[in-house]
Amino acid sequence: LSGIFFNRIVRLTTGLPFADTQCGFKLFRRDAARRIFPLQRLDGFSFDVEDLFIAKSRGLPSIEVPVHWNNVEGTKVGMAQGIASFLDLLRIRWYGLQGFYSE
Repeated sequence: LSGIFFNRIVRLTTGLPFADTQCGFKLFRRDAARRIFPLQRLDGFSFDVEDLFIAKSRGLPSIEVPVHWNNVEGTKVGMAQGIASFLDLLRIRWYGLQGFYSE
């Protein structure tokens, strides 16, 4: 339930259209990576949301492609990490409003 709630908050705060920003993996073209990663400010569990938000802010196309994923038991996000991730969403939104991600 917390994952579903987190995704709804991600969509609300960032405008990202993805059903899931946390599970799975991300693949970037080299030119896109060079435009996104230097602007990344976060290094916690929300770094991928930030990268997708930066891509959106810079007009880079992003798509969500379903993959078969094998869950590894024991990879749970604790309460402190969960709260930090929610706070990171506010940071991402703030950085976006301040123009840190814009060209």
